[in-house]
Amino acid sequence: MVRLALACAAATLPLSCGTDVIRAPSARPNIVFISIDTLRADHIGAYGDARASTPTLDALAAQGVLFEKAVSHVPMTLPSHASMFTSLTPPRHGVRDNGTFVLGQRHETLAEVLGASGYRTGAFVGAFVLDAQFGLDQGFERYDDDVEGTAENDRGADEVLDATRHWIDEAADDVPWFAFVHLFDPHAPYEPPGAFAERFASDPYAGEIAYVDDALGRFLRELPLDNTLVVVTSDHGEGLGEHKERTHGMFGYESTLHVPLLFHWRAGLPGGRRVPSRVRHVDVAPTILELVGIEPPATFDGLSLAGLLAGQSEPDRTSYFESFTYTFNYGSAPLRGVYEEQFKLVALPIIELYDLSRDPGELDNLASQRAGTVERMAKALEQLAGHVSATPTTLDERARERLEALGYVSGANPLPKLDEFGPADDPKNWTHLADMLDQAVAHHRAQRPAEAIELLRGIIAEKDDAAIAYARLARIFHEQGRSEDGIAMLEDALANGISHPNIVTALGVFLREAGRESDWSRVLEGVVERRASDAAAHEALAASLMRQGLDERALPHLQRFVELEPEQYDTLVQIGLVLADLGRTDEARGYLERFMRAAPDDTYREDKIQVRAFLDELAR
Repeated sequence: MVRLALACAAATLPLSCGTDVIRAPSARPNIVFISIDTLRADHIGAYGDARASTPTLDALAAQGVLFEKAVSHVPMTLPSHASMFTSLTPPRHGVRDNGTFVLGQRHETLAEVLGASGYRTGAFVGAFVLDAQFGLDQGFERYDDDVEGTAENDRGADEVLDATRHWIDEAADDVPWFAFVHLFDPHAPYEPPGAFAERFASDPYAGEIAYVDDALGRFLRELPLDNTLVVVTSDHGEGLGEHKERTHGMFGYESTLHVPLLFHWRAGLPGGRRVPSRVRHVDVAPTILELVGIEPPATFDGLSLAGLLAGQSEPDRTSYFESFTYTFNYGSAPLRGVYEEQFKLVALPIIELYDLSRDPGELDNLASQRAGTVERMAKALEQLAGHVSATPTTLDERARERLEALGYVSGANPLPKLDEFGPADDPKNWTHLADMLDQAVAHHRAQRPAEAIELLRGIIAEKDDAAIAYARLARIFHEQGRSEDGIAMLEDALANGISHPNIVTALGVFLREAGRESDWSRVLEGVVERRASDAAAHEALAASLMRQGLDERALPHLQRFVELEPEQYDTLVQIGLVLADLGRTDEARGYLERFMRAAPDDTYREDKIQVRAFLDELAR
């Protein structure tokens, strides 16, 4: 990639490539990267919604650059943000859903690059779904994810922005800073605060957006915007009933994949520009880096938008997208797709092809009429998607409960092969079940458990692999003190082949509360027998056996766990200690020395001191 600053005039002068001007100030700008969760682009005034109350976002667009066709790679919060931070699509970074996936340390993030280049880095998130345990904290000096103790495991825009502002105020004047801000408010359930609830009683989703816009306006007015790069986007949109999708995650229509993207920088960018070309979330990080004069890492797949910001023209960029959420939660077929030129292919058992230039609402499926286009785009999709696989990581009981409070079951079976799905597995056949679940969750939240139980039983009666219904039903039984009913429900889920970490974790908690630790071990032994590569199950089984004093039986499962999850450095130490207790000193030394070599010094410095002392003791 040829950097704009090298292709144009000298860095001390305005930069121009025969179009408008991008200026390079003598000092690097501060950066505010704002992600407004679940914000549809077409619900912003600048994107054409005349009824929207979004003066702050509209002003940023009027004074900066608006991308008309920015798209997300996945309509779920955690994997979408992983794509923004790493400039990789989900098949490349491996985060396929919320909750039980973690961004691996091997991936280089935007924050890590900026931090290594002299920026202070801080992140301020609005909901537990982006908690540090899921890996997005890499590269941030400060990662403020403090939503513990809130009723719904999220916090409002004012609280997030106040924390951000306090951190910025502490910054030294001569050190540039990068602040990532995640505002969760437009996410369901839509409950705008204060006067916004009354003003938008007939459209609370619009009320949430108006509230965020108002809070953001007050925040930005207090910033030194003359030399601050402001980037605003959303992780995904919201269905709002279009294509029979109320929220997001089931489908890949424009209602959930088309996102806003605004760049504003008084000292460096032109104002009032609208870019018609399609661009992608993976392009955001390399753009930020190029604008501040830092070479993007070779690992990034995205391409800088600096030329488009300066007024160059470019064809629509090809873009991959996916959603496996309903595969994990309902057993429906995985959704994958690709944008290419004006066309959009949705690769489900019932294939969909749309010409977005003629049919922006995606109402006319052309798949049967344009077989050649479908074939060509399917080949492009396979190249972009690679091998379809997904391996979840461990989720503890507290994390499971907090994600369920946000509306996510957040568990995952390893993905079946695509050819195992047929037309009956297409999620278009199961929208009514998603509606039933939404109603059940609403009843549960409103403390009407009987109504919720009836709906959840109805889902299971119709689709016995709907994991999310088993998990929610078991949780309700547990809350009612009906632990044995909860255990029976989760055992039914396992009997139906649903063995993702949420189900196993919840069952373990219930069995242990009932004093049935050995029963849980037997359950886990069945899981690992069926799924030898289920890392979470091996770890849980090892823990259960060790609680029973059966360390030697636990050992092979600990060893298998670190084979599957090599970055679980604490487990290397645990294996070494077990082997030492069993008198297998040479083997113990091997695992402990492997920990010393592999574990990052900055995170495990104190642990390494203790392990080194233990190794010295073993050598005596």
